[in-house]
Amino acid sequence: MGQRMTRYAFVIALLVGGCAPKPFGLNGLQYPKQPIVVRYATPGSQIFVSPDWRVDNFLLSDTGEIRAEKENDEYTFSRKADYDGDGREEVYVAPTYILKLLHRKNAGVLWSQMVPLDLNEKERNLDVLVNDYVESLSGAGFYAVSVPSGKVEVHARQYATKIVDKKPRKVGRFEGLEATIELANLDQLKLDPASRSAKIRVVFLRTDYVTRLYQTTTVDVPLLLVLGLHAQPAYFDATAPDFDSFVGAFELKEKAPH
Repeated sequence: MGQRMTRYAFVIALLVGGCAPKPFGLNGLQYPKQPIVVRYATPGSQIFVSPDWRVDNFLLSDTGEIRAEKENDEYTFSRKADYDGDGREEVYVAPTYILKLLHRKNAGVLWSQMVPLDLNEKERNLDVLVNDYVESLSGAGFYAVSVPSGKVEVHARQYATKIVDKKPRKVGRFEGLEATIELANLDQLKLDPASRSAKIRVVFLRTDYVTRLYQTTTVDVPLLLVLGLHAQPAYFDATAPDFDSFVGAFELKEKAPH
């Protein structure tokens, strides 16, 4: 039970570091807490990937201009964990996403998050973190563990997961691990063994970025960058190139020395 709760704690902790507004410039989104830029498809367009995708985690004006970041419960996360090894829990509160996009036609989701790793997680291998994430998609609870499509809580359904592909993937300066996952509703599997509810592709990147909590200003908390795609199986292959474009839009710069 303890190991399972730890796995759930890690997955639920997929969140963004920092609560400051995110400025949108000529070239894209400049993440305020780390030297990360997510480039527009075309400079000045405020369009990421393609016109088929709309920004979800920021409010839009009537003309489609990106405005303030959403701050309701679905887009804010709070997590208690021991980050500094003192045996006490510290509280991490932050927006859930760096950038989350919704496909206008097929309900696909592209998302990006910075994950603070607690004392037990910070030295784990990427494949272990990915496996924990996949295991936590199984069973009853949050559909897709609130990561791909927001907090859609499902109490009456149970899911089975399967990793269909796992391989190294480098993004910018950082080495990472990519995994493709099938998600199946167990009730549907009884009727049709080939049935799948969704496919997910994630890239986990161990970065050199860190953050500090207000309760402890002396301990650097390491950050994991997670990029993901969630789509219905019928649309996954057609949407996968957009995921590659999304990943390619991230500029992961070196942090300036203090």
